[in-house]
Amino acid sequence: MDICGSPYYIAPEVLSGNYGQECDLWSLGVTLYQLLSGEMPFDGSGQQEVFKKIKKGHFKMPARLSPECQDLIQKMITVDHKERINAQDAIGHTWFKILNDKNLVKSMSMADQTELDKEVLQRMNSYRG
Repeated sequence: MDICGSPYYIAPEVLSGNYGQECDLWSLGVTLYQLLSGEMPFDGSGQQEVFKKIKKGHFKMPARLSPECQDLIQKMITVDHKERINAQDAIGHTWFKILNDKNLVKSMSMADQTELDKEVLQRMNSYRG
């Protein structure tokens, strides 16, 4: 019955004492956002500020993400848990289909993969601070 875990990943309904499977989709959406951008969608100087931002659900979508990726993240990080995408629909989302069809990472040259790895690591290191 207590709120536990990292405050950055908590779904808004958990802050009101409700928990369901939809909360996990929110947390996965936050994780996807973080992995692809190297930043958190909701941050603040303290836990209460983070919770306030989570309840509002407003975040800046990185322009460098594809429209399909942005759409999936937006559907996962939706404040109203009844409107949030479910797991089956998330897995079948266009973004995953595009990744699978294009097999993007395997089609990249080793130099491009290295640059991608460096950029992701730099963003993760800067976020860690």
